Amino acid sequence: MRRVLLLSFALAALLIPTGPASADPDQDVVAGTGQIVAGPIDVFVHINAQSGPSGENPRGHLVLRAVPPAVPFPIDIEGRITCMRVQGNAATVGFEVTKSKDPAIIQVGNGGYFSFVDNGEPGTNDKFEGFPIGFPPTFCIPPFASRTVTNGNYIVHDASP
Repeated sequence: MRRVLLLSFALAALLIPTGPASADPDQDVVAGTGQIVAGPIDVFVHINAQSGPSGENPRGHLVLRAVPPAVPFPIDIEGRITCMRVQGNAATVGFEVTKSKDPAIIQVGNGGYFSFVDNGEPGTNDKFEGFPIGFPPTFCIPPFASRTVTNGNYIVHDASP
């Protein structure tokens, strides 16, 4: 099951356009796909987000898939970016859940934060971490990612001078 999920996630990530990779250099950008292992849970996050150099006009989307061992199905949500804060090679994005395969676990309209660190190529030293909150945030907290990516790569571009 884990191999099938990894393969399907990797294929889906290849099919999702990553527009910000060629975005305006005057925009903050967070883009990529990665996996971490959080205890017994595999967590996959795809992000495609951008904003002005001070976090203004945040836009983009986030896809989260997690495979908890005690649940017979993966957690699968999509969200729209509601805030963004980029500091050098690290960023935090806030999001609102727009789609959830199991609203009993995560409801549409809830929100959360994810933080990413881009430690260069090939991405094996990149980091991400996140947590839910009961509402979509409009203000982003400082970056806090500490879990190292086991697969994937994130790009964080800070447009600030």
